[in-house]
Amino acid sequence: CVKHIMNSRTYEFADQVMEITQGQGVDIVLNSLTSGEFISKSMSVVTQSGRFVEIAKRGIWDSSQVAELRPDVSYFVVDLVKEFQEQPELINSMLQGLKDKLSNGLLQPPPVTVFPIEKVIDAFRYMQQAKHIGKIVVSQTQVADGTTKKPLSFRSGASYLITGGMGGLGLLVANWMVSLGAKHLVLLGRRSPDDATRKKITELEMAGASVVVEKADVSDWESMRGVWQRIEESNKPLGGVIHSAGMLSDGVLQNQSWSSFEQVMAPKVQGAWHLHQLTQNQSLDFFVMFSSVASLLGSPGQGNHSAANGFLDGLVHYRRKMGLPGLSIHWGAVSQIGEAAERGADMRAGKQGMGVISPAQVLESLELLMSGSDVEVGVVPIEWSGWQDRVAQWRFLSDWLEKTTSTVTNEIQDNRHLEQLKSVSFMEREKILIAYIQDKAASLLGMKNSQIDIQESLNQMGLDSLMAIELRNLVLTEIEVDIPITFFMKRLTIIGLSNELNKQLAQTDKQAITPDNQEKLELNNVIEVEL
Repeated sequence: CVKHIMNSRTYEFADQVMEITQGQGVDIVLNSLTSGEFISKSMSVVTQSGRFVEIAKRGIWDSSQVAELRPDVSYFVVDLVKEFQEQPELINSMLQGLKDKLSNGLLQPPPVTVFPIEKVIDAFRYMQQAKHIGKIVVSQTQVADGTTKKPLSFRSGASYLITGGMGGLGLLVANWMVSLGAKHLVLLGRRSPDDATRKKITELEMAGASVVVEKADVSDWESMRGVWQRIEESNKPLGGVIHSAGMLSDGVLQNQSWSSFEQVMAPKVQGAWHLHQLTQNQSLDFFVMFSSVASLLGSPGQGNHSAANGFLDGLVHYRRKMGLPGLSIHWGAVSQIGEAAERGADMRAGKQGMGVISPAQVLESLELLMSGSDVEVGVVPIEWSGWQDRVAQWRFLSDWLEKTTSTVTNEIQDNRHLEQLKSVSFMEREKILIAYIQDKAASLLGMKNSQIDIQESLNQMGLDSLMAIELRNLVLTEIEVDIPITFFMKRLTIIGLSNELNKQLAQTDKQAITPDNQEKLELNNVIEVEL
């Protein structure tokens, strides 16, 4: 059994081994540490005429180096890969012996700490702190729940229907589906394709797809029955539906008429219900409704649009209870394509504290969601710092309260850091920077502030390359000073880093005093004296 455990990140183990063995050392060293002085330190603990077995690959010593330092030591370099290849029977018998001992409980496997892949950053930080025993494992296998993902695939022998298929969003999705293997598309729309649309359809066909254009109103039952009959006659069974058809007729509620509501509701409500009725007895891979953030968070002047999309959201839940596929995606404002983009939806979203989604982000999100088993999902960039009041008022957003508060708090703290640093003298700023870096380093290293020596090398205290990158990014974000990552790779102390930051901040202050504002400063001084 293991009686003594030592730190492999410092050279202190050599002195500890000699102390434990009362100066005698050990008979055999099985070594894999080769950087810096690790080999010589490990050699120093081998007894007279002991054995040193090297299993590392890089940075190992040759026999002459060993003979020069410890000629009495028997030195062996073992290439485990080579041994596996040359003596498979031996390796197999050894593994079988280990298996038997593990089964009998004579040997215990090392402890395993498992992190899901979503928390891979936490896994790296846990490893950096060097507090673990055994192995750290990042698992890509998720528990079978509502977030379980399955590979997305489009069957080459199936047809896929896209309503609103000749609009900007519909054609974007069509091109993406063809790139992922779809061979038979049915693009449905109320109007015949124009020249630009025909060109894109030709591009789809040149990519190897068969494209059928159906001029039909999705809200008209007889028209849709005709479309279904033609799909069935094509001998290419329907594999999935993407309902992206829609219409906008914005206006404040008191100025809306029932006619404007009917125009917006028809493709969403009647159209979606027709698609449901026509597919409920068919085996589909997916049934995707393109809903809107308007039915999730509301949107001024779009009461009809919110209501229409709310029906889509309810429909997919209804289908799921029937054991049928269904997914509703609340899309935020999409840039560059679609009717909403033409109407300036991106500008409206910005005023509401939301960002826009690029076409590439639409496809990335769509693939992620269609690969999973979620029912209703919102995809919208939100500027949480501007949502604090709404989050506090809406119980619907209560889960985001912590996120919003932390975002605002961080922004305030960042601004205070900068304001404080700009308002003090060079010497005072140095003290503030030392305390700031000491606090950040302690957090990254998993240590208390009192354990951080500001005169000791950060690397010696355990700051590795990943931590260095994180520290550099924190400094860049919060203090707005960009320190080259190579600077962190040196034997850098907290005092040295704070001094460099202070110099750069001082240089920034000097650059901020241009001839124009210098003249203003001098004028202000003159006026102050005269008064």
